[in-house]
Amino acid sequence: AAEASKDAGQALSVLAAFGAIGDSGVEAVRHAVRQASALPALVALLACRQEEVHKAAATILALLDPTDKMQLTELENSGGITLLCETLVSTSAAEATHLQAMQALATLSAAPTSAVAIAEYPRALATYVNIIVAPPTETAKAAALTTLANLSSLGALSLEPLRSQPFLSALAAVTLAAVTMGSRGRPHTEARTAALGLLAKVSEDRVCRRELVLLNLPPALSMAIGEGGEGARHATHALSHFAADDTFRLQLASWGALSPLAQQLSASTQLDARTRAMALSALANYSYVDPTALSIVPGVLAT
Repeated sequence: AAEASKDAGQALSVLAAFGAIGDSGVEAVRHAVRQASALPALVALLACRQEEVHKAAATILALLDPTDKMQLTELENSGGITLLCETLVSTSAAEATHLQAMQALATLSAAPTSAVAIAEYPRALATYVNIIVAPPTETAKAAALTTLANLSSLGALSLEPLRSQPFLSALAAVTLAAVTMGSRGRPHTEARTAALGLLAKVSEDRVCRRELVLLNLPPALSMAIGEGGEGARHATHALSHFAADDTFRLQLASWGALSPLAQQLSASTQLDARTRAMALSALANYSYVDPTALSIVPGVLAT
């Protein structure tokens, strides 16, 4: 026991040294990990029973560059993603350790290979859904939203675990909360952008679309387009699915979606060609049911 305690103490000293490097910035930590070839050792420390050691190792792994393919391959081959997922689904991990593992996975999920590994880990998706529905903290919810949104954007997430009514309500609540802020503004938080990305995903499903209409979400999607940025792209994508649905197409006008969608047709407003195409598709579908109303929307005829 004394030897184990000594080893844990040494590990903490090394991790503290990396933490001190972190004071110089994220890039300094990434460089130090590469130079010291420390990744296998950091992964090994994830298996340590000492909560402080595990948490500190996960903290450093959360700073890794998700675009560094060589390092991420080494992380996966050394079992790092698996160990972080084990902590994610664990019911006995300390709250701080659990949160640190979630934040590490939120960063690493931006890489395709890591996203697939997370999506395929048993109970990982169900755990994320449960955290979003009943979050222990707002930070945990934000990490869960970011991870699922990354998985969705990389094609590693199926619709099946997202179809539950409580999950859809939780996504809608994140978006609608910003709308109810009114004059206080609607901050482009990472969590809200991630929620909009997931709403674009679930809007592919007819049953989910019906549930989102019952939650009165589409008007909030229209408002999100006007805010620009990545959230506008996700909201446009979501509304294009509603426009393709015969049941809801005619409601685009009452949702206030026509003008925001028309604004997305301009390359000077929306730089992303795919988003412009989705907006055009949505308006084209609406033109089948009410071409007169569409003709008076500013920007449509000019485009």
